Amino acid sequence: MKHSGFARYEKLTRHIPSRELTTLLNVSSALASTLDLAEVLRIAIENVAGLLRLDTGAVYTLEGETLRLGATVPPLPPHFPEELRLACLADHPHICKAVTQKAPVFLEDARVARLSPAEKIVVDSRSLVSILYFPLVLKENAIGTFIVGTTSEIRSFSQAEIDLCYILAYQVSLAIANAQLYARAQQALLELTQAYDATLAGWSRVLDMRDHVTDEHTHRVADLTVALA
Repeated sequence: MKHSGFARYEKLTRHIPSRELTTLLNVSSALASTLDLAEVLRIAIENVAGLLRLDTGAVYTLEGETLRLGATVPPLPPHFPEELRLACLADHPHICKAVTQKAPVFLEDARVARLSPAEKIVVDSRSLVSILYFPLVLKENAIGTFIVGTTSEIRSFSQAEIDLCYILAYQVSLAIANAQLYARAQQALLELTQAYDATLAGWSRVLDMRDHVTDEHTHRVADLTVALA
């Protein structure tokens, strides 16, 4: 049985105009071209903002109750502090609502909306006006969110644009899940290799302690053999 996310994706793609469908295929191809999570997130938010003709956006991954900022439009400074990328989900109620209800949340004018202190810092620092919070859902589980908005005027989003976001969100969710799975596999391989090396080193030390006398005898035999020859 197909899960609801894929069923919605399949249904919506049947009604997307050919021009936008071509763009979506290009986005899908770009996302599939890498398994590096940072690159996936950058491609994702740049394409979401571009397709909606918006000049600002951000994408977060969700790790338990922690939000991790992955990429933004415009991009973050190269050496943006890692600790500033992390935020508590509870401090961002609009993101929390989007990922809990697995549905988009729209703020027509963030300048007059009721915001938490953490949200107000984000809105003021990015000069946000209209904001769309869109959950990234895979197999009924929220794995993150992307946020796009305007910085100069109020803007509404048509149903066609919301449908486009659902399609994009599904593509991005798959790409994020694949990148995260690859990263976990690489980490597991590294840990296995380190454990294997440590085991060999341990056995080597044990054998060295048990066979120290034998080891010296072997060296004496080798020296005598050379002398005899």
